Amino acid sequence: MPISKNTAKRKPSKARARASNSYQREHYVSSGNVFTDMGKSEEEANNLFMRSTLMIAIEEIIAERGWTQAEAATVIGVARPRIAELCGSRIDLFTLDTLIKYLNKLGKQVTLIIKDSEVA
Repeated sequence: MPISKNTAKRKPSKARARASNSYQREHYVSSGNVFTDMGKSEEEANNLFMRSTLMIAIEEIIAERGWTQAEAATVIGVARPRIAELCGSRIDLFTLDTLIKYLNKLGKQVTLIIKDSEVA
């Protein structure tokens, strides 16, 4: 469909021009944990970070092996919708124990590093 002369030369509306001129970006320095940056407590942020890391690892393994969700579900021993929830980043539905169990069934061992942290 050809562009008419009227639409091709249309100027931005005044409201759009004001909105784009008034928008200012704020920059933040990350703590290294997006969940801490979102204002979660340190305990909750650490738990969410660990769960998300494990979920990403599982998704990457499934992708590397070229599996469908159904194939991954069969290997892990769960229903396919459970894999869909995992791939849909439904972090609220998975515990650390469950994710570690899934990784073990995929032939992976999960190790934990304990470090000192600042104590107030």
